[in-house]
Amino acid sequence: MSKGAQKVARRYAGALISMTELEALDSTRDTLNCLAKSWSDSSELQSALANPGVSTAQRRAVIDDLVERAQTLTGLGASNHNLRNFLQLIVENQRLSALPAVATEFTEMVDQIRKLLRIEIVSSSAVQSAEREALSERLRNDFGAMLSLTWSEDSELLGGAIIRAGDRQIDGSVRGMLEKARAQLLA
Repeated sequence: MSKGAQKVARRYAGALISMTELEALDSTRDTLNCLAKSWSDSSELQSALANPGVSTAQRRAVIDDLVERAQTLTGLGASNHNLRNFLQLIVENQRLSALPAVATEFTEMVDQIRKLLRIEIVSSSAVQSAEREALSERLRNDFGAMLSLTWSEDSELLGGAIIRAGDRQIDGSVRGMLEKARAQLLA
């Protein structure tokens, strides 16, 4: 994503944060992420809403329907007028293509408010529950925040693990260590 696109996404996400009540942040985030996924996954939706032959009123109706469906899918039944109005503004400003980036920025802002750090751990093989608990505890102590850990496996890794937290990455994989050693030898 270009810096300009990220700046636009951050502005829109910040605007949505400022108009969302604290107790509605999580439900708004979930609905927004559901809508962003729908947008990203559906080239038909993208084409229809980008088509100049589709009136603004028709686009608004589609957005209203999508919001209702997303709220049903996420189990949030209650209508969120601020989110609906926000999305209408995005439609009017022809910024729907920024929706996935806005959702990402919004999620990051909610995490900051909640003091939640999302960490992704990619290992070469399955990690036993005792090892997961030990690593989770160590990460909690190191980062001093509430953590949301996501575990996955990558058969491409020869051994070890890669830990990603925001824009930080700790590469403890065998491949990472070999590349580091290679760089030192060639330097």
